[in-house]
Amino acid sequence: MTKEKPDSNGPLNSTEPGHPVAAASMPGSIFDRRHFLGGAALAGLGAAGVGLGVGPLARQQPPQASARSPEAIRSGETADPQAPNDSHKYYLNVYDFGARGNGRADDTAAIQKALDAAAKKGGIVVAPSGNYLIKSHLTIPKDVTLEGVWRSLDRPPRPTGTGVDIGLAHGIPMVQGTTLLAVEGKGNPTGEPFITVEGNATLKGVTIFHPEQVSTSNNDPNVKVIAYPWAIRGKGQDVSVMDVVLVNPYQAVDLGTFPCARHMIQRVVGQPLRTGIFINDCGDVGRVENVHWWGFGPSSYDRFTAEATAFLIGQTAWQCMFNCFSTGYGVGYHFIRGPKGPAEEAGPTGSVFLTQCHAEAVFTAVRVEDCAQGSGLVFVNGQFTGGVYGPLSGAIAIPGVTGKFDTHTIEIEPTNSGPVKFTNCNAGTTRDGAGAVVVQGTGHVTFNACTFSQWGMKDQEAPAIKATGGGLTVLGCEFTHNPAFAYGKTQVEIGPNVKSTIIVGNRMKGGVRIVNRSRGSVQIGLNTDQ
Repeated sequence: MTKEKPDSNGPLNSTEPGHPVAAASMPGSIFDRRHFLGGAALAGLGAAGVGLGVGPLARQQPPQASARSPEAIRSGETADPQAPNDSHKYYLNVYDFGARGNGRADDTAAIQKALDAAAKKGGIVVAPSGNYLIKSHLTIPKDVTLEGVWRSLDRPPRPTGTGVDIGLAHGIPMVQGTTLLAVEGKGNPTGEPFITVEGNATLKGVTIFHPEQVSTSNNDPNVKVIAYPWAIRGKGQDVSVMDVVLVNPYQAVDLGTFPCARHMIQRVVGQPLRTGIFINDCGDVGRVENVHWWGFGPSSYDRFTAEATAFLIGQTAWQCMFNCFSTGYGVGYHFIRGPKGPAEEAGPTGSVFLTQCHAEAVFTAVRVEDCAQGSGLVFVNGQFTGGVYGPLSGAIAIPGVTGKFDTHTIEIEPTNSGPVKFTNCNAGTTRDGAGAVVVQGTGHVTFNACTFSQWGMKDQEAPAIKATGGGLTVLGCEFTHNPAFAYGKTQVEIGPNVKSTIIVGNRMKGGVRIVNRSRGSVQIGLNTDQ
C-alpha cells in the first residue's frame, strides 16, 4: 500500500491503528478520506437556520456515500484483504445511512439510525465535516460514540467603523469541521434535550449551534434571549463529552437531572446564555477539565451572560474540576443545595476540588449557598475578579446591563454550614465592586497564601474581607495593590457573631487595619505593613 503524504491537517492524518482517519486513508476501508476532508465549513447561518448555502465554501459538495452497504459496514467487511479487519469493525459513517451534511436537509433520522446500528455491539459513529441540520433531537445509546471532526472556534471578525458585529448569522465561515444545527424546542427550556448521552457513551469533536437564537447584531436592550432545552444531557454513569464547541446554547451541559457518576467533561468551550454546566446527584468522582465559557461570540450576547451562571453545582461527592474558566457571567461558580433524586430532599454540595479554576469580569465569581461537612469546597491557584461586568475596570458599556454595586467577588451565604478553603488564589473587584469577600453562615472559611487586590472602589469603607458569621482563618496572605485603590483601607472586618478567627502572618501594605468586633475567640498577630 502506498503511504499517503501528510498534509497540514496534522492529527487528522493519524496513522495510528484503529483511528477512523487512518482507516479513511486505506483503499476499500469502511469510509474513504473524502468523508473527512469534504463538506462545507459553517457559513451563512441565517436567522431561520436554513440559509447555509452562502459563500464559496458552501459551494463545496458534501462527500458522497460509500458504495458499500450499511450492512457491510456493520459486519466489518472490507474490500482490502490487507487491511486489519478488527481495526475498523466498529466504525460507522453517517453518510452511509443517508445523512447529507449540507445544512438544509434534515439529518436527524439518518444520524439516529447510525447510532442505533452501532448500539447493537457498541461502536463509533463518525460524522465527517459538514453542517448537519437536526430538526428534533438525538440519543447516543450506551457504549456508543458520536464523533465529528474537531475544530476550535475563534472570535468572529468585526467590520471597521460600523459598530455592528459580524457573527455566525452573517455568513462568516467559522468552523471547518462537524457542526450540528439545533432548532427544536424554541421557547421551551424544559423540553427534550438536543442530545442525550446515555451511560458509557461519548459525544466528541462537534460544534453545536442554534441558528435561530437572537440575531448577533441585535443590541436592543428590550430583546430577550430565546430559551431552549439543554444542548447536552447526560443520562447514566461514565458519560463523556470531549472536544465540543457550544456556540450559543441557552443551557449547555446537564449532568444533574439524572445521576451521572464518573462523568468526564473535557476540552469544551462556548458561550452559554443561561447555564453552562449543571452538576447534581453525582455520587462518585465526576471530572470537568478545560471548560471555558467566554464571549468569543458577538458582543450582543454579553448582556445575556451577565445574568447567567457558568457553573451550577448541587449535591455531589468528590467532584474534581481543573482549568475551568468563565468571563462576563452573573455568577461564575454557584454552589447550591441540590436534590439527590427526583423525590428526595435537597442536600448541600459535597466535596468539590477546583484547581486552576478562574472567573473574571463577573458580578460574583464564587457564591456558596451551602456545602457539606468534611472536605467541603477547596480552591487552589484560582483567579477571581468580580463586582461588575467589564474587563478589569468595568469600562465597557452593555445595553440593558447596570452594575450590581453591592456584590462581592466571593460570597459565602448565611445558609452555608460547611468549610470553604482558598489556597494561593487571587481575589479582587472592578472599580464598581464592593469588598472582595463576605463570609456569612456557620461554616469556616480559610484563606491561605492568597492575594487580595482592588477592593472598595465604589464603597470606600468596604473591607477586603467582611465576616459576619461562622469562622475565619487568614494565614500568610497579601493585601496589596495600587495605592490609589487599596492603601489606607480596611483589610479585614470581624463581626460580633463570628465564633473563631485566626489572622496571622499576613502582609498588609499601607498599614495593618483589622476591625475586630467579635465576641468569640480571636487570634491576631505577626502581621506586617510592608
